Amino acid sequence: MRKNKLIFISLIIAIFFSCKEIEIESKPQPLHEKILNFNLPDTLYFDELTDGHLTYNVDLDTISPLEIHNRYIYLHLTVDKKTLAFEEIKKSDRLILLDTVGNGNFNFKLRLKKTERTILNIAIEDIIIFKPKINQEKVKIRTNEVVINKVMVIEAVKKQREI
Repeated sequence: MRKNKLIFISLIIAIFFSCKEIEIESKPQPLHEKILNFNLPDTLYFDELTDGHLTYNVDLDTISPLEIHNRYIYLHLTVDKKTLAFEEIKKSDRLILLDTVGNGNFNFKLRLKKTERTILNIAIEDIIIFKPKINQEKVKIRTNEVVINKVMVIEAVKKQREI
């Protein structure tokens, strides 16, 4: 009797799991919660100029715009054979862009001259300088740092499309 009950329960469980339709939703994973948009192909071509675009989320969490004296958002971009941390990116030869409008949009161009595995290392430095408060001698500065590392494939020649 007990054996029959165990077989019956096993059969019900097997039917339940075999009949259940599993839906897998394939959404691209965000690179970082502060990155709203990042457009750059995974495959680039040797010595070909490629456009890239990154949108940084400029929304402030707990800070009122009335508290801010100045804000500077820099994008540091470099390529290397390895993944770099924030300080390593800032010490390397790099392209530096400043968001002069304050909307978090960065457009850049890449031209890579090596056909090997390359890592695009991006550091975003968001510097907020607060307005001084009454009777306050020191200036308060808050810096947010975001790092993105993306593996790039560089192909020697662009393949011709067959018609």
